[in-house]
Amino acid sequence: MAGPTSRSSTTSTQPAQRHLDLIAASARGNEDKLRSVLREGLPWDSSKDHAALRRALQKASARDNLTIVRLLLEYGADVEARSDDELPALFRAAQGGQTAVMWELLAHDPDLEGRNRDGQTPLFVASARGFKEAVEMLLQKGARIDAQDRDGRTPLLAVAADRSTMSIWTSGAQETVQLLIYNGADVEARDSIGRTPLLWAATNGHYDLAKILLDNGADVSATNNRGRTALHLVVGSSDETHRQATMKLLLEHQADPRAISDGGWTPLHNAAQRGLTSAVQLLLSADSHVNATLSNGMTPLHWAAFNGFEDVVEAILTRDDVNLGIKDGFGRAPWLCAAEKGHYDLMDVLSPVRNCNKIPQPMQDACKALEATIVEFKQSGEKQRVFKHSVYDLLYGWDHKNDRPKIPAYTANGGLSTDFRWIHLPANNINWIETFLTKWFMESGYQDLETYKALTKCFEQEHRGALPHANFMRPFCHRIPHASSHLPDDPGMLISPPPLARSSSGLSERSVNMGVPGGDGKVVLFMPYLHYETDDGRQKMMDAVKMITAADQTISTCNSPNQKLLQAYLREKPPIHPRRTLDQFFYHGIDTSVRDRDQVVYRYCEKHGHERKIFMVDQLWLWIIGKDLIVSCFPGRWEQQRRDPLNVLDGIIEEMNAKTRAPIRSVYDLAILITSRCSGMFSRHRSDDQKYQFLDMFEASVGRVTEELTQLFHRFEDASAQSQQWLRPKRRHKIRKASNEVDSFDPLLDIRSETSLLTEVRDIRDELNILTMILNSQIFTLGDFRGCLIDELSGNGSSSRRVANVVNEIRKRTVEQERRLKLHKRDIDAMDQQADRLYKSLTDLLDLKQKHSNALEARFASEQALAAAREGQTIMVFTIVTIIFQPMSFITSYFGIDMDTWSNGLSHGFVARWTFGVGLAISVMFILMAFTVVDITKAVEAFYSFTKHRVSSGNNNHEQSGENSSRKTQPSYEAVRSTETIVASYDDGFDDSAGARKLDRQQSKASGVSAALTRTWTGASERLRYNIGMDLEKGKTRESIQ
Repeated sequence: MAGPTSRSSTTSTQPAQRHLDLIAASARGNEDKLRSVLREGLPWDSSKDHAALRRALQKASARDNLTIVRLLLEYGADVEARSDDELPALFRAAQGGQTAVMWELLAHDPDLEGRNRDGQTPLFVASARGFKEAVEMLLQKGARIDAQDRDGRTPLLAVAADRSTMSIWTSGAQETVQLLIYNGADVEARDSIGRTPLLWAATNGHYDLAKILLDNGADVSATNNRGRTALHLVVGSSDETHRQATMKLLLEHQADPRAISDGGWTPLHNAAQRGLTSAVQLLLSADSHVNATLSNGMTPLHWAAFNGFEDVVEAILTRDDVNLGIKDGFGRAPWLCAAEKGHYDLMDVLSPVRNCNKIPQPMQDACKALEATIVEFKQSGEKQRVFKHSVYDLLYGWDHKNDRPKIPAYTANGGLSTDFRWIHLPANNINWIETFLTKWFMESGYQDLETYKALTKCFEQEHRGALPHANFMRPFCHRIPHASSHLPDDPGMLISPPPLARSSSGLSERSVNMGVPGGDGKVVLFMPYLHYETDDGRQKMMDAVKMITAADQTISTCNSPNQKLLQAYLREKPPIHPRRTLDQFFYHGIDTSVRDRDQVVYRYCEKHGHERKIFMVDQLWLWIIGKDLIVSCFPGRWEQQRRDPLNVLDGIIEEMNAKTRAPIRSVYDLAILITSRCSGMFSRHRSDDQKYQFLDMFEASVGRVTEELTQLFHRFEDASAQSQQWLRPKRRHKIRKASNEVDSFDPLLDIRSETSLLTEVRDIRDELNILTMILNSQIFTLGDFRGCLIDELSGNGSSSRRVANVVNEIRKRTVEQERRLKLHKRDIDAMDQQADRLYKSLTDLLDLKQKHSNALEARFASEQALAAAREGQTIMVFTIVTIIFQPMSFITSYFGIDMDTWSNGLSHGFVARWTFGVGLAISVMFILMAFTVVDITKAVEAFYSFTKHRVSSGNNNHEQSGENSSRKTQPSYEAVRSTETIVASYDDGFDDSAGARKLDRQQSKASGVSAALTRTWTGASERLRYNIGMDLEKGKTRESIQ
């Protein structure tokens, strides 16, 4: 068996070898070898032979050997691919641009849409490689110019997406693109990621291709699936040589430099992120949006600062409208992004002080119009020095001669001979305090970045709303420990030394030498407190706010500093916090214009002829920055007068220098003084002027309401007594003579006074509750503040005795402060309880009036019912008289008719007998019917029901059963009569409702009488005439007989 198997193997391997030789000869272009193999292997008719010929043709087509191609075709080589690992011969020829071979293949009618694994046709590869003649040949033969591969690309898209196109651009690629467009290629075709040929040209930085596409109508504003335009993509192009030229080309064709892609990216964002200075400059010159923000809040300046591209930062800063105060989603301004990455030079470049010219002009005007107060303290016993500088000089002023800030924020810098300072800003403006903290951080040498972040993070306590008065800080107190307690182990993580040199004679050494305890920690306090404003000032402030918040409205003449302040910052982010009225503090989600002019204080001042005032709720913002600096913010009144007894700032300065108190020796003493002054603004000992004793105004208002309520009770008592006398019949006539009957009951029915007082009491309670809320906020906040101060002093490492003394002093003063607040709260609670009693008394009075009115109404209804019953009895009398005389009158009238019948005359006896006999009989009958008309009606109805039931029962059942059923169900006349008799036997001594029912029964009887008379009078008259006629006839008959 070995022999046959060996011969079979040999037979099967010989054709395989022949096929290999055929393919190898075709691939090498060895024509002689190929002819030899073809002659020896005849015939080539098996499937394996055909496969070998096909593969050989594919190899030869790629080598541009026309003779071998023709030879293979003569032997029947298939021009199509028959398996996935093959490429059609035409595809192989198109790859190499073998036009002669392509012509030969095309003569055998190949499939022009044969594809490779990527779904590309021969037209794709010919176009991508710039074989113009091959492309033209395929198009002439009908190749589809809109065919798409697996990525959705057309031949034109494939050319644009191929980076190698630029290298063969002058070798046929340019003509190929033009040929494709000329033959109808869609320049707006999109692939699977939404890119058009122009977008691919921009991505590859292909200037020439982009120009051809734009010249042929390509849409310069087309976007891909992520919303990115050609201008977005060219910025990210890796071809730096042609990037700038391509950007200019796109901008010349009206590309939008402000176009936004997904996430808010603009071309300027892309250029700034990559540090492309020339691209940034070009986009800025094209009016790109320099302050555009991403979804995370970052602007182009943020990205440039974050990545440390100083040239890009400087290029962006050339724009006057750049906003350095914009914060990203992490609360970082551009300079803070640079600080986080340690780009120290950029921090100085981005400093607000160095870029004060970038501040909008309204903000500059507002900062220059308002003054900041700076107080310097010395421990040597010298009097404090108070300076007034514009807010602009404090925040942005720069001494160009000495190259330093006009007013240093960092106290420890050289040249300052003070122990500590107090800086006060005259408005609750987050923009100002952030700028100041930034300035302080930079002047301190960028030390302790985390502490700075913690300070600014406290602004997250801000509440924001749709209305201006809905913007405020929630009550808050927080201590930020000194960073030395948690410094990183790696020194490289610390920021470099400050650009401004620290003085060795700074406060810290002096403080230690002088023995003043304190640490470098920070304390932040936000607290509401009470103040006041005149109604005119409030109205002016509200008018300014409404004018500014209206769309596209500005105040034409901003002469007042406060107007300039609102004009500049009310619509900014974050906005300024305007002063709030008492109702705006509580109802911060609604317009309180009407409620503001209905305050207790306003009504009191108006009633007593004082200047109309209202309660305001202001905010105290306080920062203790180490032991050498304290910063405060609280507003002043609108058009603040110089001699205002309740001026908070002046009051604090005056109290600092008072001889009756210990001198201010530290920022902690000053902080307690500031909080004490603000929280105790309306303490009774502050001012002897009654016009400013606002809590006394509440007491007076409650007392006035109490007095009016007492008078109302007396009036009610008098009116009630008068009404009682009126109800007595013997005195009613005298009362009617003395006064009008209706007017005597007006005090009982009029509730306008009570309602007005009830509304006033409710308003008083409402405002007292708001005051209680404010006092509670102060108590809780100041309690936290005391704890923060004690913690700060206890953890500084100073002598325990000195610290204990200072801590005890702070605790003593803060406890006294809290005691005073609780005293005010107790007074307010007492007034609220009294107002609550007044409210309940008013409701009781209204309830008594209502009950008294109900009693009067019931009594009046009873008397009216009795009067109506008496009138009914009178009518009954007249009815009876009519019933008696009407028949008689009729009979006499009848006898008075001139008839032949009694031409002989009538005797008196005859007439009297008929007149009185018949008339009285008829009268008695109808009188009985008048009194029993209801009984008669019910008897008739009972008889009718009985008869109807008998008839119905007789038709359906036996007669006997019907009678029994009738007896069981039908009430007898006697039963009905007895029931009516019982109902009619109510005595007059029953209550008013019984009297009313009695009246109804009498009225029903009266109506029954008139109905009976109407129905029977005609019949009675007819019977009377008949009887009289019969008598006359009998009389004539007797006379004729005689």
